[in-house]
This record gives sequence, C-alpha cells and structure tokens, in this order.
Amino acid sequence: MGTTTRTTAAPVLRAETLPLREGPILLASDGRASTEPALRATRQLAQRLAQDVQVVGVVEPVTPLLTPPEALIIPLDEVRSLATQMRQRVSQQLRQDLGERAGWRAEVRQGIPSQTIAGVARERDASLVVTGLSPHPVVDRVFGNEIPVELTKLLDRPLLAVAPSWERLPRTIVVTVDMSGTSERVVRFTTALFPEATTIYLVHVMPRAGEVERELPGWEATYERELAAAFDRMREGLPTNAKIETVTLRGSVAKEISDFATYAKADLIATGLHTHGLFYRLFFGNVATRLLRAATTSMLLVPEGEPRSSPLHEPRTIALPRHDWPARLRDFSLRNKARRVTLEIDEQAIGAVVQAYDYPFAGVAYDPRDDRVSLMLGEEGSAGRQLTHTIGAPASIDVLTETRGRDSALRVAYRDGQALMTFMIEKHEPLWTSEDAR
Repeated sequence: MGTTTRTTAAPVLRAETLPLREGPILLASDGRASTEPALRATRQLAQRLAQDVQVVGVVEPVTPLLTPPEALIIPLDEVRSLATQMRQRVSQQLRQDLGERAGWRAEVRQGIPSQTIAGVARERDASLVVTGLSPHPVVDRVFGNEIPVELTKLLDRPLLAVAPSWERLPRTIVVTVDMSGTSERVVRFTTALFPEATTIYLVHVMPRAGEVERELPGWEATYERELAAAFDRMREGLPTNAKIETVTLRGSVAKEISDFATYAKADLIATGLHTHGLFYRLFFGNVATRLLRAATTSMLLVPEGEPRSSPLHEPRTIALPRHDWPARLRDFSLRNKARRVTLEIDEQAIGAVVQAYDYPFAGVAYDPRDDRVSLMLGEEGSAGRQLTHTIGAPASIDVLTETRGRDSALRVAYRDGQALMTFMIEKHEPLWTSEDAR
C-alpha cells in the first residue's frame, strides 16, 4: 500500500484558533432525502462551533427551446410550482430534523445551482458551504449536474461535501499532501475544524517513476527529500490526542487516495483547491474533481487562501495584451461562467443591434490560427438556447470592471465596429424565505 511513518505532535489547537470566519455556515439543500446527511453534518458543526446557519435551495431556470417555440415554451406557473415544492420540502425537512428551535434562515432561489450557491456564499460571506454528495451517473456529468464539482470552479471558501455514510463528526481523516503551501493550509484547517479526530493520515501520491524519468532524469532523490521536509513541516502543531501517520503511495492520485480511504475506513478526505503548474497537471490532473466524482467518502475542499476581499475602487477598462488573449479569455470565462448577459453588435452600416438578451454566458475563446474570437452563450450540454458569435480579425479586446472589481462587460473591437457583451445586474431576491412564513 505504501510506506507509513507514525509520529506524535504538539499541543491541540484551541477553539479560538479555528480557521472558520465569522460568517454563517451555508447549507445547500433541496429538501430531498439525499441531503439529510448534509443537514446532519451542518447541525453537528453548528452546535459545536455555535455558528449561525443559513439554508438555500435552488430551482433551475427552465429555458425554452427555440424550435419549435409553440411546443416548448414552459409556463411561468410551472417554475413557481417547482419553487413551491422545494419550499415545502426544505421547510418540512428542517422541522423534522431540527424542530422549531433551530431558527435557521431558509430561502429558495431560481438559477443555475452551482452559480447561485456560490453567489449566495459571497453575498452572505459564508464561512463554510455544505452540500450533499452522492454518486452521479455518466449522463449527469454530460449535463453538468454535479453540483459539488461545479462549485470547486466557483467557490473561494471551504466546501464540505457530505456522503450518505455520515453519522458523526469524523474520527478518521485522510489529508492529501502535494508539497504546496495549500497542503499545509489544508492540514491546519482540517485538524482545527475537526479536533475530535483520533487518526489523521497525511497521504502523498508520487507519480510512477517511469513516467517522470523520461522528462526529468534523476528527479526521484530530490523529490523524496522535499517530501520528507514537507511532512516534517505539516507534523508541527498537530494535535497530540490524534495518531498522525504519513503515507506515500504511487500511481493515479485520485484512485490511490480513494482506495486508501476505503482501506483506512476514513470518515473524511480533505484536499486543497488551487491552480497547479504544468508539471503537476501533466502527471496528476485535477485531483479534487476526480476525487469528487469517484467519492463514496465525505470530502472537505479547502481553497488556497482566504476569500477575496472586495474593496471599492473606480470602475476601469483593462486592455488585454494580444499575445495573452487565449489565457486571459480562458480565465475570464472561468470566473464568469453562467452569468446572464446581453450581446450588442454595433457597426456603422447597421447601427447598434441587440444580438442576444438574458443568455447565460458559456465562454469566450481566441484562436490565433484563424485570428478569430468566439463568444459562446447558452446552457452547455443541453438542448436550451445556444448562440455562438464569431468575430474575425479582432483589433482589440477590453474587459470593463465595476466598483468591486467584478467584470461588468467585454468589448471586442474590429474593423467594421465592435461587439459588446454586458453582464446583467443580478437580482438576488429569493423566490421564498422562511421569514415569509412567519
């Protein structure tokens, strides 16, 4: 299975050193039985930490298809009916599991689940987001319904994805270690959040020797020295009431971690969320995503640092350098995916024309071979409204930001005019809140 080293560490972390911020724990629930373990975990954490809890349910928008419109338009009453059903499920679940004493604020919103949950987390300055975790068939992956996986692309705060097996706060924890600063943060955060843990495995998966030797001859000795130093750093300050073991494995990271967690009868896998360099992506891939997709064990995912602050500043226009267009547009797409947009084309021959209104943003890309920018709107992988607008020979690309630094528009100029994609003002009013029923 690998090499195992046992060690003891220093004093247990006190409650005041817990890394949770002051904001509430945000529980994403649709009121179904599959989210009951997540509710149970939230209740247990809230009771021990004396932390406020808020609950959000999300009704996905029903987007009419364009062809044939007479057969496919969904009445607004159906959307309201879905919201009513979710409201009733969430309310009933909270009453049954918690009784009237909970006092948790619950609300139902309409939107793309992952985007809406991440937005509410920022809006409420949540300290932790909790969701359910259950196996997904392949067809769900095609349609992007893996909410925890999608959240990893959008969240800037910790995510606890709770598996059906959750009964109590975890006692046996597997922490993935990749020798980055994020790994050290994951270890500290996890052991502080779950001080009742009795066994903590620090697990690192090395690539297969043959794969790397071809690229970096003699790498292994250096690698092992750095790994030993990383393990030593992480042992410092860990609780003395827990058995700490370091484990080194070889092979596919997600598979080895999942198999070891099963072997160790782990209650939780903790891992980091961060952007790796080319070497790491080449040999390891996106570990968090692969672990989530295969997980039968609850997972804690910890971002690189604290949630980004949003200081007020003057709106500005950022001209993107041409040599960096592919990378900068890829980053722009990741941070704005699924936001609602309006696309306007302004050319001297035709004037200003609205090409699309209230579409979800799917992405923008620049192909240097064809010297083209492609703006993609609509729901990816579904039969909903979809539109791709292509701009040949672009002269400049600008990103416009608003007072809190968030992107507000993208402008692509070309010889005959410009394309202006503007993000719509987001309405945060919920379809229902628990306060409405009082």
